[in-house]
Amino acid sequence: MKHRLFVSLNIPEEIKENILELRDSVPHNRVDKYWLTKNKFHCTLKFIGDVDHQIVLKIIDELNFLENYSKLFCELEKFGFFYHKSQPSILWMGMKFELIILEIVKKINQTLVLFEIEEEKKNFNGHITLLRLKEKVPNEFIEAFKNFKFNSVPFYSDSISLYESSFLNGGHIYKELKKYKLRSK
Repeated sequence: MKHRLFVSLNIPEEIKENILELRDSVPHNRVDKYWLTKNKFHCTLKFIGDVDHQIVLKIIDELNFLENYSKLFCELEKFGFFYHKSQPSILWMGMKFELIILEIVKKINQTLVLFEIEEEKKNFNGHITLLRLKEKVPNEFIEAFKNFKFNSVPFYSDSISLYESSFLNGGHIYKELKKYKLRSK
């Protein structure tokens, strides 16, 4: 049996509410699309992919080193898009972090190599996915989000989690397997 896993920086509930308020204040944001619900807002640190059932508990155990880190200062800073074949495919909210995040991501990658999970080759680009676009959207929608300015939203994240993602009834369900609490500063 395979488990589809990812490691995520958790977003505090009040910040998730801020994200919804910012998203909803963008002009032209009413497209007939499926917005991700706030319970799915997270910042992926490492997408692991499918792993055998036998190693899930070992991965949980090996990631315990995350609890040695202090809570992380983060800021929401802008909206943006990822593109596929020149069409926007994902609307995201960009984030800034303390530099220690790069060390954390690197150590996660190095730890997971023990389980023959490939190390990430792309540079870390912290973001929160808000919407997956399955079809073309009006240019006004894209420009409205690209040009929307707001004051950065500072916050601390006090945990990182290992999640399992399952596809059920046309959508992804996230199940938290382990929450690693970050220390107070």
